[in-house]
Formats: sequence, structure tokens, C-alpha cells
Amino acid sequence: MWQICWAYNYVSLFLKTFIIPCFIFLCIWNEAAPSGSNIHVSSGFAFADVIGGDIFFEIIEPQELEYTYRVRPAKDFGVSFNESFMGQGVPLVPVDPPCGCGWPHNADDLEGNIALVERGECSFLSKAVRAEETGARAIIVADHDQQSDEFFIEMISDSTTREAHIPAGFLLGKNG
Repeated sequence: MWQICWAYNYVSLFLKTFIIPCFIFLCIWNEAAPSGSNIHVSSGFAFADVIGGDIFFEIIEPQELEYTYRVRPAKDFGVSFNESFMGQGVPLVPVDPPCGCGWPHNADDLEGNIALVERGECSFLSKAVRAEETGARAIIVADHDQQSDEFFIEMISDSTTREAHIPAGFLLGKNG
């Protein structure tokens, strides 16, 4: 499927003229739940599921992106997605430039929101650290390779001693 890649480019194209808030709802995996258990959380008109540690979030605006997406949390860096995201509309803001390696042109728009970046050009940890420096609450790294639609990449730290203190997740290529 290519709809998210197309939508990401659509949003990036219009980012310079106005921000299209993509409100997401995240449900957090309960650390005490046994592995593989399904937790369903309902909050008003939106919902999210967590299955086996993967996080499912729902974009509710704009309508052309309305869908439930699956994100794999980073393996060995960042913090867990927690209850602070549950049931709250949090804007998902595409980073400009999309790689998320340098200081973003839209850094002010990322503060308090979730940064959406593309995979590549620097380490996953570098992207998370940069997003945290802008004040983002979390980061989602989208795989822009549409052929990579069956297997999640494990987001691991690099060989530096840097640390990220925000949640980080990976979005598959078919949805990225």
C-alpha cells in the first residue's frame, strides 16, 4: 500500500503554507500484561490497540489519512510510550527536511507534538535525539521503502553514549 507515503508527501508539500494536524491516539502496552495479550482501550470516538508490544495509533484528521497504523517501539533506546498519550489528540507533524538528521526548518511546530521522520541518512538514535532537542514528545520513523512491508526493523541505538528520553517507534514501509 502506498497511501501513507503519498499522504506524507502531500503533507510535506503543504507544510510550508499551513500545518495539517494529524491527531493520533496512542495506547500504551501495559508492562504487567503477559506477552501476546491484547489490550483494547476506548476513549470517546477514537481507539487504539496494543498487541504483543506493538502500538497501534489512529489518525483521525485529515480525513484522507484516517486509518489505524502499527508502530514498533525502539528496541534499546528512548522511553516507553506511556499513559500520557492515551486518549489525547496529539498532532503528528512531518519534519522538514524529512530525514530528521539536521535542525528542522519547522522546529517550532514540533514542540509538544510527535515528530514524523523518514528512515535513512543518520541513525535512529540521532533522529530521536534531534526530535527531543526540538521539544517533540515522541518520534515516529517511517520507512519510505514501499517494498519493505512485511518485516519491522528493530530500531537500535548507535555506538555513541547519547540517550533519548522520548518514545520512538518505527512505521512499516507500506504505511510510511
